[in-house]
Amino acid sequence: MHHSIITYARPALVFSAALILFSQPLLAARLLNVTFLQDGRVVARTYYSDNGRADAATVWRYLERPPIMADTDVAAIPSSPDDPLRATLSGDVRIRFQHTDRVLAEAQVHSLTLRRDDATSQNWYLSPAEVERTAAAAGLGAPAATPSGIAWSVTALVWGLPLAVLLAILLAGLGLAIMLGARRATSPSRVQSEMRDA
Repeated sequence: MHHSIITYARPALVFSAALILFSQPLLAARLLNVTFLQDGRVVARTYYSDNGRADAATVWRYLERPPIMADTDVAAIPSSPDDPLRATLSGDVRIRFQHTDRVLAEAQVHSLTLRRDDATSQNWYLSPAEVERTAAAAGLGAPAATPSGIAWSVTALVWGLPLAVLLAILLAGLGLAIMLGARRATSPSRVQSEMRDA
């Protein structure tokens, strides 16, 4: 019985595995971390996420928007006395953008002004002017053209919907193959044949 089920189900299993492997790049997300060092000491670490297709120049511009989260294990950066939504890092400041252990881009500047949207948040980011200043220090040019949010949504829909339909068809075929294999394995004629062979 088990042999029959495997025999009937093998094609569906193979195609399902191939479909999953093929669709992974379309659905994959990349977690990026940004480390801020002041005079060699880590003072902040924040995180961004993207689809993994952006170049270093584009990734660097993520610094212009609030991160998705911050590392709360790092001591909080003190805000400016006259503005709780701003902070200034003096001295030599290094910014390192990386994915896992791979450094995507790195810049070193003298002093850096940070901003945030909430006085209780550690989700620091940069003004457009600071983003461009640090991008130049990192040797980064203009970001490559990337699809807009709408274009990316359309692309995901165009690719994702047919893949989802195909996956549903394959899974239905797998279930049917298992059911037919089980019926064949337990049919009276097959059982009698196996008893005679025994």
